[in-house]
Amino acid sequence: MASYYCNEEHHRWNPEPTDNALHKRIVRRYGSAKNYFCVDCDEKAADWSHTHDTDRLDIENYEPRCRQCHIVYDADERYAKMKARENV
Repeated sequence: MASYYCNEEHHRWNPEPTDNALHKRIVRRYGSAKNYFCVDCDEKAADWSHTHDTDRLDIENYEPRCRQCHIVYDADERYAKMKARENV
């Protein structure tokens, strides 16, 4: 199918997209993360990474990261949430 449902006016637009659909929107807007450098280490990026504690549906809340920095970034977030639960 040629249509990508890429704006809110389209009759098939979904305001609550799957992660896959959301990443497709990001790639359509900004291109592949591989065309950018990692925001953490300046190596070639591999992934679009969601900036924690922001709206995941806003595609402006994603940054390019290399795979290693993406894994570390997400692990740090999981660790912080786990420690916060322990202190409750």
